[in-house]
Formats: sequence, C-alpha cells, structure tokens
Amino acid sequence: MKPAVMITGATRGIGRSLVYAFAQRGFDIAFCSGREEDCFLLSEELKKRYPDNRYFARACNVADGAQIKTFVTSAQDALGSLKILINNAGVGVFDSFTNIRAEDWQRIFAVNFMGPVMLCEELIPLFLQNEGYPKGIIVNIGSYSVEKYVPGNIAYAASKGSLKTFSEDLFCEYRKDGICVTYVSLGSVNTGFSRRFSANADLKMTPSDVAEAVASVAELMLGSKNLCISQLELRTTTPPEAPGVKE
Repeated sequence: MKPAVMITGATRGIGRSLVYAFAQRGFDIAFCSGREEDCFLLSEELKKRYPDNRYFARACNVADGAQIKTFVTSAQDALGSLKILINNAGVGVFDSFTNIRAEDWQRIFAVNFMGPVMLCEELIPLFLQNEGYPKGIIVNIGSYSVEKYVPGNIAYAASKGSLKTFSEDLFCEYRKDGICVTYVSLGSVNTGFSRRFSANADLKMTPSDVAEAVASVAELMLGSKNLCISQLELRTTTPPEAPGVKE
C-alpha cells in the first residue's frame, strides 16, 4: 500500500495533473484548492476512475494558518500518516514594479512563500514520526524565472526565489532526519496562469509533463534508502530566443 500525498492548488493546471499522476500510481491523496465545489467535483471524478484509492478534498486558503492546521489534521484523520507534501498553490501579479501595489506583494508572498512554510511547519513533525526511509518528501514547485529576468515577473520571481532558498536550507537541515526536500524549477508551462506569457502554447511543456516528472521523482526517492533529489529543473525543448517563451 502506497503512502498518502498532500497536494495544494490541486483543481487546475499543474495541480490537477499532479493529482491524476499520483492517483494513477495508486496513492491516497489529500488535496485542496480555494473552492469547495471544485474540490468536490475533482474528488468525484477520481473516485470513478481510480476507486481503489482514498481521497480527502477540502477548500483551504494556504495563506491562512488556521485553515492549514484544520486541513492537515482532518487529512491525517481521514487517510492516516502522510508522507509526501507538494506545495503547488501559487498566485501572481504580472506587471512593472511601479504598477504592483503593496497588498499585491503581500498576497503573493502569503500564498507562494508563507503557505509552503506553514504547511512544512505542520507536516514535518508528522513526517518525523513515520517509519522507514524516507520519512517524508516535500516538493516545492518553483519557477525558472528565479534564474533569468522576465519582464513583468518581479513579484512572482521574488516569491519563488524565497521559496528556493527556503527549500535548499530545509533540505540541509532535515536530510539527516530522513526528510527529502525538492525544489522544482519550471520553465514555460501551458497553464494559462498568466495571459502575459500565453503565446506559443504549443511550444511549452504541458501540466501533465510536469506532473509525470514530479511523481516519478517522488517514487524514485520513496524506493531508495540513500537518495534525495534536492533540485529538479524542467525546461522546454524550445530555444530561448523563441518569441513568447520565457526561457
């Protein structure tokens, strides 16, 4: 029996593909998004297609610590011990620096950075109680825009840069305790996340490409006593100079 995985931002784009990728592999899944109805509909779809798995779905604002605590506690009650956390939920405001308001910065960092931090605060003590190796796996979904300047992407890139540093330090702190932390640097993915980068959709990775890579890496770490993959960089095959592609 495979362990349970928790996925945030799960009902659209990459998150939805992640849920399906893990469901296909036989994992029990706790997932959340901002809307209860979306969670319910996805859960019903999964129960029909993969009835042997167990699912726990709830609306959860990952910028709200109280909601995170409730979600994690309820998910553990429903599924038992959790072993994988995938911090996928994210928001962005794509504009020049002078057009981004202070409240926009606060919201972006609350969801993209503090959300994963608070979820790790809740999950790491639970992971440490698990038997075997690894005791837990944390996957933080980031962005290649941390490495390369993208016009209009300053707030989103800054939040993901903070997430990358957090991931690297968390990996170093907990690897000896059997917890693997992986930061995933994503290039261009066709999700509709930002209209600003919507051109040349056929040249970009699909959400399923990303989900299959993440699920495969998670399974690889689960099957090894000595392997932690601290960083995973996913890029398109499109040359960087291609118009409309942010690589």
